[in-house]
Amino acid sequence: MKSRLDALETVDTDEVVWQKACEHGFMLRRRGITIPSTDILIGTCALNVGAILVHADTHFDLMVNPLHLQTESHVQALKKALS
Repeated sequence: MKSRLDALETVDTDEVVWQKACEHGFMLRRRGITIPSTDILIGTCALNVGAILVHADTHFDLMVNPLHLQTESHVQALKKALS
């Protein structure tokens, strides 16, 4: 597990990222999309550094179009593996 985590990059958060996450959350909620604040922050961090967000969480799929979030979704693969 440690070797896998060591391969990940860290992304710093600052006041600008937190403010942008608040704006994203507000905009998504106005569109009727409810996302946990932790996922909004993760998505905002990915946007801030231009990263592709690799995930298996449907919340990130909901953010793709409104935020232009680039993702690699493994939701369907996980569903298939669990069925």
